Amino acid sequence: MTNNLTLKTAIRTALMGSVLVAGSQTAFADGIPPHERQPLFGDLHVHTNYSLDSYFGFNPNGPREAYHFARGGEVNLFASASPKLKVPLDFAAVTDHAETLGKKAICTDPKLKAYDSDSCVAIRNKSQSREQAECNFLGPQKEGCIQVTDPCDMDNKVCQVKTRDQWQNIQDAAEDFNAPGQFTTFVAYEWSATGNQNPGSFHRNVIFRNHNVPNTPLHSKLPESQVPDQNGEMIPSPEKLWTWLKSECTEENGCEVLTIPHNSNLSYGSIFREPENRGYAELQQEMEPLVEIFQAKGDSECRVGVGSNDELCDFEKRDRRQARKRCPKGSTLSKLPSPVQLEDSWLSFLPSRDARLYCVPICKENSNPRENDCAWPNSYVRNGLKDGLAYEKYLGVNPFKYGIIASTDTHNGISGATEEDQYNGHHGAADNTPEERRVGGVGGYLGTNDINNPGGLAGVWAEENTRDSIFDALKRRETFGTSGTRLKIRLFGGWKYADDMHRQPDMIQQAYEVGVPMGSDLPNTRVDEKTIPKFLVWATKAPNSTNLQRLQIIKGWLDKKGKTREKVYDVACSDGLKPDPQTHRCPYDQRSLNATVDLNDCSYSATQGAVELKTVWTDPDFDSSERAFYYARVVEYPTCRWSQWDVARTILKPIPNVPATIQERAWSSPIWYSPSN
Repeated sequence: MTNNLTLKTAIRTALMGSVLVAGSQTAFADGIPPHERQPLFGDLHVHTNYSLDSYFGFNPNGPREAYHFARGGEVNLFASASPKLKVPLDFAAVTDHAETLGKKAICTDPKLKAYDSDSCVAIRNKSQSREQAECNFLGPQKEGCIQVTDPCDMDNKVCQVKTRDQWQNIQDAAEDFNAPGQFTTFVAYEWSATGNQNPGSFHRNVIFRNHNVPNTPLHSKLPESQVPDQNGEMIPSPEKLWTWLKSECTEENGCEVLTIPHNSNLSYGSIFREPENRGYAELQQEMEPLVEIFQAKGDSECRVGVGSNDELCDFEKRDRRQARKRCPKGSTLSKLPSPVQLEDSWLSFLPSRDARLYCVPICKENSNPRENDCAWPNSYVRNGLKDGLAYEKYLGVNPFKYGIIASTDTHNGISGATEEDQYNGHHGAADNTPEERRVGGVGGYLGTNDINNPGGLAGVWAEENTRDSIFDALKRRETFGTSGTRLKIRLFGGWKYADDMHRQPDMIQQAYEVGVPMGSDLPNTRVDEKTIPKFLVWATKAPNSTNLQRLQIIKGWLDKKGKTREKVYDVACSDGLKPDPQTHRCPYDQRSLNATVDLNDCSYSATQGAVELKTVWTDPDFDSSERAFYYARVVEYPTCRWSQWDVARTILKPIPNVPATIQERAWSSPIWYSPSN
């Protein structure tokens, strides 16, 4: 450990009151009652040029610049300056790739013998040798790579020293910019694991409570992170990461940590894979209270045709193909940049939709992602939450009891840069102009940038803007994620809520007193068999965006036959509309919604929609014998997508097959019900 437990931390540990539990008002964290918790917005997924892939993109910004930008400052990007944030962030964490900290440092230090190696020359000459530089970063997973000597293999001891030096610089930047009550930083890094047989990512961001952290970050290529697979090859293991972190972070040394998986949409099912045993499931639930539902590389909530028929699942998808159980064979994809023949795919034309969509079969059990081009159901958060209910029934523990956040995954060091009208890319030289954002570059499916987006924000309800208070909120899952705007959303559950509680001035205090907030288990304290749970759900619009369209609750449950199911309920509608009692949906027409936006200048109507939506909702389909979860989603009226802003400001034409508008949204963390709670 680099630091011992400080006197301040020791005193707080001894004197701090416990976090409020349902029905108790005896003690509050920091003396602040829970109904006075405030919404704070941050970004817990930020890369600087300490990450090799960020350095490839000519990003000039390091950790200090990232925090400076998060606090409202201006920084430089490749060949331009970045606009300042309209509103500074409340908190942030720099999460550079642990795997490449030493490589980048070695290859940029002319005093070291590895500096002139083929690998380091390729890395420094990234504009001429980007493909080879990416090979050095990705290793054997990238097909066609010409393998050169890894600079860390040339002198592993120097690499370890350089890694620790960079890690110390990251810590120093976090300490220097941390300002309790004004702006909070977290010491953090990314564990960037990619399997040998499974090309999907199962990366984790590792977030520490305070400055008490390990001497060096554990990365996925170290022996301590790996286990042998069925063929005897060593592969990264999240379980090994969690075990190592538990051994390094103890009560005695004042270190506390959590991990956050991200990009499950690109994980080929790795994030929500079946736990190996009960011990694995328990460790996952303990170490991983949160999941990232949205970021620059797409939405991971759900996908139409892959366990969901929810039309709002078709939002900022990294993979826009239509998922079906069976797909006609032998169709030529003539709409792609070059004709491609796919055995099990067909070109699907849908009105007002992407003409490049083609069908992709849903993966069968044990499908090999290197051999089967298919859609993975367990690559999406909602399906993971549903699977967690089944695992809980049979293992006695739910490994996927995740709270919800979002972040950016910026590789420019521009923490929280999520505004559609200010988007100038997140990948340096690859997407820094409107032209680059339309074609080629890193990121997009089939090698395009058009399906990337500005990313999202992490929201917490915390007593104050400090490390301890925010970390506590993350641990108890009283969190939410947004697709980029400053929407605020809350969800509470209880058995004794009055139907009109949402109209009472002390509704939040009541909600805590006789119920639980999002991120919690709903205690099974029913008075009798007729008692049905009620949920207080509340959302308010973002100051710099349009009005709210509707408020929803998504329910997932495990039925009596052991099958996971889901249902979407519109619980509050704007513009005087009410949910249909049969369909539970607001009677909106998508064409009329889109008509509220002027695509020529991206102005929108401010007369439609609501500034606030709130209600008390009773589950009409409640079955006390079935395990279930509930989370809320609020949706804005349409606004211009970043790609349409580029069109409105230039002579460029709209990007084919890309929607001109989007409906920004926010997701609450779930509340879980179990017959045994």
